[in-house]
Amino acid sequence: IPGARLAMSGGSAPMRGWPAGIRELQILPTPVTQGQTLELRIVTEAPVTLTATLNESPFVISADPTDPLTLYGLLGVYRLTEPNLYPFTLAITDTLGNATTFTQALPVRAGRYVVDPPLTVDPTTVDPEYVRPEYERVRSVVTASPTTERMWSGLFALPSVGVIRSVFGALRSYNGGPYDSFHGGVDFSGAEDRPITAPAPGIVVMAEPMTVRGNATIIDHGWGVYSGYWHQSSFQVAVGQRVETGQIIGFQGATGRVTGPHLHWEIFVAGVQVDPLEWTERVFP
Repeated sequence: IPGARLAMSGGSAPMRGWPAGIRELQILPTPVTQGQTLELRIVTEAPVTLTATLNESPFVISADPTDPLTLYGLLGVYRLTEPNLYPFTLAITDTLGNATTFTQALPVRAGRYVVDPPLTVDPTTVDPEYVRPEYERVRSVVTASPTTERMWSGLFALPSVGVIRSVFGALRSYNGGPYDSFHGGVDFSGAEDRPITAPAPGIVVMAEPMTVRGNATIIDHGWGVYSGYWHQSSFQVAVGQRVETGQIIGFQGATGRVTGPHLHWEIFVAGVQVDPLEWTERVFP
């Protein structure tokens, strides 16, 4: 990228483009793509306080529980981010209070997403009077102070045995309106008696009825990662309850904004919806 700092070995020690005190820095995957989860891995030479942002959106930074000099950052890249170059910024403060900042442009590219056929739904479920406060309610849950414990390990499991009938990121139009929104999760087909299971360990932080999302459950998996389950016919868990992989948390239904019974599954990373299927195919971090 024009203007990028280069690393060059020479003399008694290699020169690096990032600040002193950083032994190793990785950003995965590259190039960065709309709707993906971005993972940052930093190995330091001594304990530091660190923040990282992409286009001013903060990563959730967490320490490796077995190695305090290894830090991880997770960030969801918003699906409708305009493809362009955006600043990636690290701000580091050592134990003596010395602060340094590093900035580098990163490209964000367009994802390969489809356009769904127009949908006809209950007008109430697209009314801003109901949509906006519900959005704010969910956002308040998935942007709360991150749980420091990482409760998952390895790949996430699928939460349903139903056939996937709609994928993340598809542009959508409701009741003849413009294509100005996208599908924020993955839909699984199935009747109202099909169980929904937890894809990874976590703590239930929301289980309540909503106008758009219907009967909705949110699980906190730690490190700023949350999963959501909409349109359930019934709840099988309560707020504060710890769940394990494969445990039944509810049953698929047709509550909220639907055209028929199904499960809508979402994953939020640092408060941003990302492609849930990526978490079933790649281990984070």
